[in-house]
Amino acid sequence: ADLYAAFLLRGLELARPSGMSAMLTMRVWMFLGQFAALRKRLLHTHDLRCIGDVDRGAFDEVANEVLAAAMCVFRTAAPAAETSVATQPTPRGDKSYDRERTKRKRAALLAQVGRYEFETRGFGAIDGEPLVYWWPAQLLSDYEKAPKLGQATEIRYGLSTQNNPRWLRKHWEVRRSDTMLKGFGAPRGWDGSEWVPYIKGAEGRAWCDAVSDVLYWGAAGIELANYPENRFGRGVPHYYERGVAFVNIGMYFSARVHRVQSIFGHVAGSVFGADPGSVVCMLNSKHSTFIMESLNPSLHFLTTDVERLPLLPIADADRIYMIVDKGFTEEE
Repeated sequence: ADLYAAFLLRGLELARPSGMSAMLTMRVWMFLGQFAALRKRLLHTHDLRCIGDVDRGAFDEVANEVLAAAMCVFRTAAPAAETSVATQPTPRGDKSYDRERTKRKRAALLAQVGRYEFETRGFGAIDGEPLVYWWPAQLLSDYEKAPKLGQATEIRYGLSTQNNPRWLRKHWEVRRSDTMLKGFGAPRGWDGSEWVPYIKGAEGRAWCDAVSDVLYWGAAGIELANYPENRFGRGVPHYYERGVAFVNIGMYFSARVHRVQSIFGHVAGSVFGADPGSVVCMLNSKHSTFIMESLNPSLHFLTTDVERLPLLPIADADRIYMIVDKGFTEEE
């Protein structure tokens, strides 16, 4: 997928038996799904000795946010019984952006701040085997035993209009009588209205989606269906069904419940088939946020990432959501 991955493999081919190959690379190969086959090959056939996960701002000569780097050292031998070592000189939650950040990283590396010891075989408990070296052994064990969200629910992307200014309006821009505003107690489905509620990206919203946008759906969406560039995705069977939309793009993961019967968008991927209150509480918990941001430390959360979340019940989830929903309804 990226040329540096080919260099990583070639370096190991050129090293002598039991020799070392040390590379400075982009860091995303350790986590993203598109590099899963590469990770498995490296971890199963070579001995990973150490990782220097320096992330962004590692070099004075490179603009702070251009390069998120990692240093990795592999030995051309079968995985060893000894633990491997990783250093993380900047805490994962540190989003600081200043000229002193590189100096702090150097000092932290020298002082061995953020040093972890891990066993590479433990990552086999996670689909795709991401190198979440900072996870404690107990978390890996709990994750392996727990059922996964993708096994108990359906998680789908929705409609991509490819031209939002043409197809979308704010709900106050069209006549209320032309807008479908059905709750979930009414019969499910389109009622013939020209405009239907449309769930877009989160834009900072969590817990409940106010649905401020409506989508042109005249003649049951025939005009939109014939628009050459739009993509309906795999979410069509779940239109107007109550679900929980999660953040697809952003620095932080969060989720929100569909409030009215709606069509949901491609950046409002949603979970269906389980109690919305329980799901939204689980997805917004610190535990799920930690796991999601570990499995995909980029700005783009995927349905495949959400499918890998462990199903860990939240105590009193129904009561928690009832209080949130009541407060949100009063505010609206």
